[in-house]
Amino acid sequence: MQPSLILSNPLMNLTKLPSFNSVSAGSDATLDIPAGPLYKRIVIKYTGVTLAQLTNIEVRQNGSPFQTFRSGTELNKYGVYFDRATASGYVFIDFDDFDSFTIGGVDAYGWQTNPAAGSNFATGQVKLSIAAAAAAPVLEAYYEAPQINDMKMRRVRTVRTFEYNNSATGDFEISDLPKGERYAQLARVYFHTANIANLKLRLNNVEQFDVPEALNDVYQTDAGRVPDASTFVFDPSSYSHRRTGALISTVGISDFRFILNMSGTGAVPVSVEYREVLA
Repeated sequence: MQPSLILSNPLMNLTKLPSFNSVSAGSDATLDIPAGPLYKRIVIKYTGVTLAQLTNIEVRQNGSPFQTFRSGTELNKYGVYFDRATASGYVFIDFDDFDSFTIGGVDAYGWQTNPAAGSNFATGQVKLSIAAAAAAPVLEAYYEAPQINDMKMRRVRTVRTFEYNNSATGDFEISDLPKGERYAQLARVYFHTANIANLKLRLNNVEQFDVPEALNDVYQTDAGRVPDASTFVFDPSSYSHRRTGALISTVGISDFRFILNMSGTGAVPVSVEYREVLA
């Protein structure tokens, strides 16, 4: 079923979720997500543990992860980048895109979990690992959702991770990120390294972007973002001069490659944001 653009400025509820399971140092904690709401975000409240001690964070539908974060520290970076309120003790998982509203205020995205709306949702879960060094971990969770579920399917913000390593300075190519069909709408790419001096994007061997790191920061600051020296963010929405939720379409693209000009060597962890209809 194709997603629809429906709700305009809906009233949002903020409600507590069920308790986490197996919350203890050295364990994998899980949170079962009830079916029914159109989830916009999940808020995790944490005490007795640091963000760095929360690792391997996954949001799953029917057992398959569609958002993955290497740590709570990495997850928190997304909120900081969008200049949203962040506070010690809380971290946010978003399924919406705050830049996605149309001129009329149409609500475009969310995690639809109501089978009556055509969702394939059977089970949902947040899973994360707690470091053995955590002092006395306590986790709680809340969710934000429209008061009225319009029972329409939507694309959801997904975050998928990939690992690369460059062994030399100079140009380093990444050409195997998922594209087409399910991954047709690419929103942003986060390269978690401070070693990128310049980024190019080629689609079907036609150069579309050629962005020096310093100019990238200028554009993102102008769009209300907060650049981070440890991460180069490829964000088409910031280059569009307006916060319109601009996307890169990979439909019909056979060759999709980033060319990173690297000033150093080592690991290049990558996180890619798509807008997907979950299977």
